[in-house]
Amino acid sequence: MDMIKVCDLAFEYIRRDEDGNVESINRAIDGVNLDVKEGDFIAILGANGSGKSTLLRCATLLERMNSGQLIYLDKKAAYTDDSGKAVYAPQEILKQVRGYFGLVFQSFNLFPHFSVIKNVTDALVIVQKKSK
Repeated sequence: MDMIKVCDLAFEYIRRDEDGNVESINRAIDGVNLDVKEGDFIAILGANGSGKSTLLRCATLLERMNSGQLIYLDKKAAYTDDSGKAVYAPQEILKQVRGYFGLVFQSFNLFPHFSVIKNVTDALVIVQKKSK
């Protein structure tokens, strides 16, 4: 079973003028596919501006993709409808999917008075109500 499956993901940055008119469209990601199976260790490599961070932000539901499909442990988080636009699952499904992964950002924003283990586990205990 795939832990994460990304199919034909596309994402565009749309630049608008002060009146809201489209000035330019930059397709940052175009047709990316990715399958991550349990136990896989992957690396996403590419030049600056090639879409690595955007791919991760879309895959972790921090950005809304324009089209494609995101599946986590057989739960469909997003898919492309007949009009070619991304449609996201209901909030209860997305909440469950968000519980499948954790994120560590480039700027860690750790609590300096916490130990390493407390910084890592605090969200699990507080947000997900996991036992210590």
